This record gives sequence, structure tokens and C-alpha cells, in this order.
Amino acid sequence: MNTLNLGSDDEPVIKKKSKSRNLKIALGLAAVILIPTIGVTLAGNITIGTANSVEFGQGFTATTSCDSDGITVVPSSVLTAGTFNLESITVTLIDAGCTAKNFTFKVLDNSSVPQIIGTSSATSCVVVFVTGVPSTAGAGACRVSGSTSTGFAVAPATGVTLAAANVYKITLETS
Repeated sequence: MNTLNLGSDDEPVIKKKSKSRNLKIALGLAAVILIPTIGVTLAGNITIGTANSVEFGQGFTATTSCDSDGITVVPSSVLTAGTFNLESITVTLIDAGCTAKNFTFKVLDNSSVPQIIGTSSATSCVVVFVTGVPSTAGAGACRVSGSTSTGFAVAPATGVTLAAANVYKITLETS
């Protein structure tokens, strides 16, 4: 006989804390701490608005017929309305053997499709290089600037906007 038990005959049930609940709490706290830390670390390498140039990636250089030691071709971009666009292609280290030669430029996307770079939907630009004389635009009517005795810069024609994301390859042919 149970005289002191004023309740029911059932023993009170004590709930055990589940191990999975503790694990969920620990993982939640770890996520709260790690996610902002990772975000700060990844964003730490992004720099906008400096004089540093943007690289278009790894490339290759083939020696042209008029130049025995190769020509350097460097594209540059500009940020316009939230999109990086091709600003110009700088060509340097041109030997005197290339004087009076036509330089034909083409910009290809990742499927090797030529992109519009010149006037009237032209997919190529021709620049006539003459040592010591400013280079001039030929077919395609791209803009030429910064002409020196060993190089020049060529830019898409006025009114032509070419997204940098569509610049996968730049070809240069001399004739």
C-alpha cells in the first residue's frame, strides 16, 4: 500500500535530451560564426576602382611572319553601367620588319565565333602600321590611338560595345 503517493501509480517520466538536438545547436552556432568569416575572406580579394588592369586570362602568342621575336598583344577593359567592356587592344614590341604591313584583328568568343568590333557589323579590323608614323585604320574602321615606333592601340569602332565576357581569343594576322 502506497499511502504517500497522492497521484497516480505511474512513475514520472524524465525526458532525456537527445544527442541530435545538441548536434543541431552546435552546427547552427558554427554556421553563424563561419559564414560571415568565409564571406569576408572571399571578398577580401576583390578590388574595384583602382588603376590595376583586368586580365582576360591565360593566352598564347604566335610569331608573325614579319616579326622574328613575337609581338605583345594586351587587351584592357572598362566598367560601364555595371558591365566590363573591351576598351582597347594594345600591340607592342613590333619590329621594323612589320612596317607598312596590315594588321588584321578579330575577337572571338568561347565558341570561336567572331564578335562585332568594327563599323557596319564588321567582325575584323585592319590597321596599317608604319614605323614612326601614326598607324591608320583600314577596313572595319576601328579606332587607332597611341601610335609609337614599336606599337599602337586599337579600340572597337565608335558606338560598338563588346562585353569583356565575350572576349575569349584575339587573333592577329599580318599581311
